[in-house]
Amino acid sequence: MAQSSGWNTTITFSSSLQAGQNQLISAIVTFNGVPTDPAAVNGTLITPQGTEVNLIGFVDVSTGLWQTLYQLPDNTGSYFITVTAYNGTETATAWGTFSGLQSNVPALSSITTSVGSVQGNLTEVKSMLSAIQSSDSSLSSQITTGNNGIQSAISGLSAQLSSLANSVSGVSTTASNAEYYALGALVVALIAVVVSAYGVMRKP
Repeated sequence: MAQSSGWNTTITFSSSLQAGQNQLISAIVTFNGVPTDPAAVNGTLITPQGTEVNLIGFVDVSTGLWQTLYQLPDNTGSYFITVTAYNGTETATAWGTFSGLQSNVPALSSITTSVGSVQGNLTEVKSMLSAIQSSDSSLSSQITTGNNGIQSAISGLSAQLSSLANSVSGVSTTASNAEYYALGALVVALIAVVVSAYGVMRKP
């Protein structure tokens, strides 16, 4: 820091920033210890690679306080700042250093890859859902077909049972007891088949 004839300049800034962030550089100018506006404030910045950058655009925020912004490029290392306040032929200069750090923001290519992976997973999930819906429709169709087959079989058995009942009614009164027993057993067997088929149809 340098001063001339009572003029003094002090600068403040963040000690470290990541690439892409803005460094706020403040220059506090005083004359004999009292905040005073100079005619102008300019500065320069040297990057870690040795490139010199003019710090233009210092704004008079309040009496004796001037500020400007500098956005850090993707360069890590030490930055050197020099700021000078001008008032006619008199000047007051201050300097300092800060560190540029690697950004924690993932690269665009990495983000794009992640998005593509998520989209691929969504497509796979949609495909699985479609397969499940298709299987469900097929199962429902099979159940419907099975129920229709069982109902048809029951209808057939009922018709046979009705026919058998008619045959029993027409049996001659001279039929032996053995014939009656045989017919009765056949009727019972047919009824059991009908009951069993109805039970199968009722199961979920």
